[in-house]
Amino acid sequence: MVGQVDSAFAEDTDSLISFSHGNPGIKVDGYWVWKGYFLYQNERWDSLTVLLDDRAEDQIWLKDSWNWTQRENSAIGGLSYNSLDPIVYSGLDGWHRFSKSYLQMPGAFHSSSPRSDLRLHTGIGGGQVFGITALAPADSTKQLFVDYLRNNTLGLYRNEGTDGHELNFALKQWDLFQDTQAELKVSYFNSRSGQNGGLSSPSLFESNEPTLRRNLAVSDGSGVLFEEELNVTYWAKRDLLYFQDLAGSISFNSKSWAVNNSNSASEYYWDSTGTAPILEQRTLRYSDSLRLTKAQVELGYRKFLPVPGFVLPLIVRTCVATGLEYLQSNSLGWDGFRSDSVHYTEAFSAEVTPFLRGRFVVSNRNYRSWNKYRAILNYNALGYNAGAIDAQVRAQLLIGSGNLELQWNILRQPHMYRFEQLYGYLYDLRTIDVPYFKNEGKAHWVSGEKWKKEGVLYGAKMSGMRYFESFDQLSTWDGMYGRVQLGVSSNDEGWNARVQGYGAYKSSFGGFATPNWGGFTEVNYKISIGTKFEWKAGINVSVEDAFYTPTYLVGVPIWGMQTDYLAGSYPWATAYFEARIANFVGAVRIINALEGLAPYTYYAYGSAPRSDRWVQVSARWTLFN
Repeated sequence: MVGQVDSAFAEDTDSLISFSHGNPGIKVDGYWVWKGYFLYQNERWDSLTVLLDDRAEDQIWLKDSWNWTQRENSAIGGLSYNSLDPIVYSGLDGWHRFSKSYLQMPGAFHSSSPRSDLRLHTGIGGGQVFGITALAPADSTKQLFVDYLRNNTLGLYRNEGTDGHELNFALKQWDLFQDTQAELKVSYFNSRSGQNGGLSSPSLFESNEPTLRRNLAVSDGSGVLFEEELNVTYWAKRDLLYFQDLAGSISFNSKSWAVNNSNSASEYYWDSTGTAPILEQRTLRYSDSLRLTKAQVELGYRKFLPVPGFVLPLIVRTCVATGLEYLQSNSLGWDGFRSDSVHYTEAFSAEVTPFLRGRFVVSNRNYRSWNKYRAILNYNALGYNAGAIDAQVRAQLLIGSGNLELQWNILRQPHMYRFEQLYGYLYDLRTIDVPYFKNEGKAHWVSGEKWKKEGVLYGAKMSGMRYFESFDQLSTWDGMYGRVQLGVSSNDEGWNARVQGYGAYKSSFGGFATPNWGGFTEVNYKISIGTKFEWKAGINVSVEDAFYTPTYLVGVPIWGMQTDYLAGSYPWATAYFEARIANFVGAVRIINALEGLAPYTYYAYGSAPRSDRWVQVSARWTLFN
């Protein structure tokens, strides 16, 4: 989808990647593969041959490298926060998804025979994640891909929980005689997160006052966020003469979020004189929702241009998308103080807007050095955020035994979020009329075989970044943010170690929250017996100077805007054991293994919780092959 996501350092799926490993067969994006199972997702391919390496661990834990910096309000899924990616962003269309998503539609896939893999990941309190990935040849010219995930887990504080579904479905067809391809893609996502999954969480407190009067209060509050997204796309591409092709698609997209919040407080006052207790009761309820529906037609053209001195050609690609967007917002509020004062509010708005967006990409790869270069420009010519641009330049260089990746991104948006134009119960967010601008750069270096050494240098300068100072006060932040990451790790037979750390700098208060430093260390042992059996066991510990999780504020999804809460440092430890027997992988993790050995400073704030010790079990296996 053109202009949907901030391109800041997002991996693209336009590169020519060979999955063949020397095996000719079916043509996939310029190369030929024919035997095995292949998925291409953001330059990471998975042969679905489960091995006990980092890739397999990603599959059973649903995590990525440097995962110790990631936070979620539930045991698995829900609202998320990452210390290494603290800047909240939105796409050029002004939309941002706050809930965690684990699945991604592949850029390419192929299977020579039917194959299905299942995943099971248990969470705290009996919650679980269940997923199935299936690849199958429908006939000689069709390929089928299905990926489904069911998430139902409880949380770590006030019994928060997350419940949701994810589905990706694709049916691709090749017509080898007419040089055409066609694909039908359907994806669906929904997630419901909240305190007690939306149930009440009463708290009682009693306080003494300097007089004879005493006060007892009962506060009963709840909050829940629901997010949903549906995408349906039909895409076709035809190879033309002279190294060029033409592609087109018709798509329908609908995405929405809704919040429901309520809070009731009862206060009882009495004294020792026998006077009857005085009751004061206040009830507050409100719900907000926002839905963006889009119908789009997209046309793309790609040309391969020979470059002197380069074996591989220069790839020039341009895409133009146009259509209609329908934005709906609804806000309801009810405020009752005792029974003689009730305040009801309602605000509704809807608008239909045409849009025109474009994307221009230039890329090249040097066959001899395998260096890669890419420039991307996204722009909005008409509609919401007209005049917005998102430009990125990236180079991947092979230097000696290491790889250096350089990136530079400039982002300018007249508006940052769709809900900036909302008004409703107690708030009116149409108060800011300055553009959001971000200029950022990143250098990522990786070197070594036995010992993998890694370094990251990141810096960003921002202005006009939207954030909430309070429930009804939308403000902007101008400042700078920088980060340095260093790591070294091994992943061979026998004993291995991994050490990672980062330091961050933020110029001023506001905008978003970030710890100042964090460190991680792991020791593990891995051994293989033949080709069918291997196991791995280890323990890791991470420490950060501050800990943040999404904070529940009500109304519009303000909880996505982080505020500064210092929860103190705590050694968060995980011990694990995982084993593979053929294509079955099973693993057990003990979370917060050092509980009781260090002070519970992480309970300093209710908005920054962590769990007690608990056991987590995960598995991945092949259903049929």
